[in-house]
Amino acid sequence: MKKVILTGMFSFLTLMGFSQNISDLLQSGTNNADINQTSTGVFYNASDVDQNGASNDAQITQVGNNESVLTQTGTLNMATVNQVGGNGNPGFNQNRQDSSIDQDGTNNQAFVSQVSGVGNNFASGNSSVLTQNNTASSNGVGNFATITQTKRNQTSTATQTNGNNYLSVTQERDLSNVSISNQTSSELSSGSLAGGYLNRSTVMQRFRRNFSDVAQNGDNNDSSVNQSSTLNSTPMTNEAYIVQDGDLGTSVLVQNNLNNSLRGDNTATVMQTNMVNGLGNMNTATQLGANTATVTQTNN
Repeated sequence: MKKVILTGMFSFLTLMGFSQNISDLLQSGTNNADINQTSTGVFYNASDVDQNGASNDAQITQVGNNESVLTQTGTLNMATVNQVGGNGNPGFNQNRQDSSIDQDGTNNQAFVSQVSGVGNNFASGNSSVLTQNNTASSNGVGNFATITQTKRNQTSTATQTNGNNYLSVTQERDLSNVSISNQTSSELSSGSLAGGYLNRSTVMQRFRRNFSDVAQNGDNNDSSVNQSSTLNSTPMTNEAYIVQDGDLGTSVLVQNNLNNSLRGDNTATVMQTNMVNGLGNMNTATQLGANTATVTQTNN
């Protein structure tokens, strides 16, 4: 289905005269792909890489208006996507970056970087969608991902399942940052991540209008959300939702705005659930400004 949708998008861009570079690559076996694309003005870079084998490694570098779709299936999956906005202008060609990564294997690693070009004040709409599934449910390895986005109207959606999961999302500059993450671990013992965690999520959001939604399922969960706004904004400066289901959950949340002004608006909702005889959960929240917090900790 993904191939059909993407092919349709490529055809549309070609007919409209906006596509400058198109790469469609299918690999099976022991795979290595290195894609480099550069476009200017209203033109787009489009890359579709599908790797299926024992070892998959893909490095994608795009400069301009960029669209990247990467699918990896196998034992060892490594994905690196670097997208840099070019010389766009306000309006349609404002250097949007889109990245989609789907990894299905026993050791998944992904690194995504979406940044604006030097002197480009109009880069907008960075979007990263990441799905990682560890097919060996108890191999102590799992999924690892880092996502970095700069400029305005940024969205990161990440789903990690099975094994030990690590996710780091950094969204800097300008307004309207959205981060949504879902981690589910199948491990039953202490994880291999630092601190013995099975799921670890770190979210850093700057500027204003920050939204973060973190969901973690499994024991030994660690969530850190830092929303440090450099401006005030109403009705929402910072908004965070954190849900942890399992024993030994740890949540750390920091929300503040420019000079900790009362004009800012911080909202936090934290829900932690563990078994009746479980070891419990811990939540630490710091809000500076105009604040609302709802914390619910229960035993099932």
